[in-house]
Amino acid sequence: MELTARNLGHYSPKIRRHFPQLFEQIISRYKEYQKNSHPSPEEIRRAFRIALKTFPPPSLQMVLRSLGRKDTGSYYYRHYPTLCFKVSKRFKEYRIISFNKSKDCKWLEAILVEEPPPSFSEVARRFKRKRDFLRQKFPELSKAITARYKHYQSALRKENAERLRHVIREAVSQITALGLYVSEARVKEHAKQQLPKLGRDSHFKQAFREVKAEMNLIR
Repeated sequence: MELTARNLGHYSPKIRRHFPQLFEQIISRYKEYQKNSHPSPEEIRRAFRIALKTFPPPSLQMVLRSLGRKDTGSYYYRHYPTLCFKVSKRFKEYRIISFNKSKDCKWLEAILVEEPPPSFSEVARRFKRKRDFLRQKFPELSKAITARYKHYQSALRKENAERLRHVIREAVSQITALGLYVSEARVKEHAKQQLPKLGRDSHFKQAFREVKAEMNLIR
């Protein structure tokens, strides 16, 4: 209604006084629009109940975004003030009470010597924090933890690839000794005896091609 009044260049009381019937129709129509443009009351209350049990606590804005809020959120503040207050209070208390920068910094530094290195997502879960929160409060430590995990994963992939190639070489040697054709199916069958979990089929095929080239088995 305020928007309509502004468009007409008048204040709401003046419109109400001169056009009472039209005023009520506009108000009623706008309220109906607001009601239908939001999730049902059951869906809204369910979203708030879940938010009040979620840890770490989400902010009120996060809850409203999950409900598809496209305006300032005034509809929810007006119709669900108690739930909005509870979510906001829980989030603020969590941010204020649970955050100890010095203590959290020491924990993050300890993770930098942990073996094997955990992922940044795992670290955030342990701290019961959002990843963006940790990046904001500890940018350098967050980068170091992420880089260390990526380096570890890269080294692990190389180690696993070399182990797979070693097993394939042994399988090729055994098949050749039996005077059989070195097919992919035979090599895979022999390799599974040493490595029950061969990983992705694409990784096996790549390693098999590399070993065949290395052992001059490509025709």
